[in-house]
Amino acid sequence: MTQLENVLLPQTSGDQQKVFILYGLGEIGKTQLAGNFARKHQAKYDSIFWLNGRDKPSLSAEPNGSHLYEDNNKNNVLTDKVLEWFSINENRDWLLIFDNIDEHYSPNLDDDNAYYIKDYFPSAPHGSILITTRRSCFRGFGVTLKLTPLDEEQGREMLMSYMGISTIGQ
Repeated sequence: MTQLENVLLPQTSGDQQKVFILYGLGEIGKTQLAGNFARKHQAKYDSIFWLNGRDKPSLSAEPNGSHLYEDNNKNNVLTDKVLEWFSINENRDWLLIFDNIDEHYSPNLDDDNAYYIKDYFPSAPHGSILITTRRSCFRGFGVTLKLTPLDEEQGREMLMSYMGISTIGQ
């Protein structure tokens, strides 16, 4: 959590978009860590957006039926408007979470569900982006943290810490 905080929390000085990638095996807690981070720090952001990035259709469809990102190769007006909003100077302290980016565009890949994630990054020199993925190919996009399985002792210490119980001297 500390690494996420050091990179992603809004800062009063400097204009720089911050990108953090959590990657590792499936079902290891990447989504839970991203959710905990967003909940813990929601008051520090003006807006938080959580997108299912599993594949291109999932990225486009939101639960209420609207489309935050629309990609129909004819009209990307909504996509452009959303990306424009992120770039407005008054909208500086936002967090954009792309959860479960598992399909990544590659020129050698013939997959209609794959997409290039950077096409969906706002061009603004501010804001924070958090990506969760099983794939290590995003390491060049920002600061990365590979989550690995905990052994039994690490799991016990984490649980005790979460419960507020000290393990010092035990």
